[in-house]
Amino acid sequence: MIEAIEQAIKNFAGVTWATSGYPVRDEEQGTGLNIGWVKFTIERSELGWNTLEFLAWICTDLTNGGERVEFVPISAPPYLNNPGDCLCFVLEVHPQVSNTEPFFAQVARFIDACRDQYWQASYGVVSA
Repeated sequence: MIEAIEQAIKNFAGVTWATSGYPVRDEEQGTGLNIGWVKFTIERSELGWNTLEFLAWICTDLTNGGERVEFVPISAPPYLNNPGDCLCFVLEVHPQVSNTEPFFAQVARFIDACRDQYWQASYGVVSA
């Protein structure tokens, strides 16, 4: 389930909150498959910046491996919130198979494996 990816992202200490959901129908690609998404924020600190950089690398690595993922910043208009408090990030996962649950679980395991294998060695911090 997409919640497994949400939890994998929440496991990073620099993530302040996360939520997830699906299905969003992928009508644009004509596949009719369900897209899962995770929306989250990062704390405003060096740890947050490092977390963002690391998650961006994971998404780039997934894309380079042939997976269809998108990692994008989003924001509500500042006049609807406090300026500086609107920035969020969304990871969209576009399964290439109709059985989405094993695919979402595989992506979550990859995020966890990257965190376990590289996070502390690269950034010297322990995950949440």
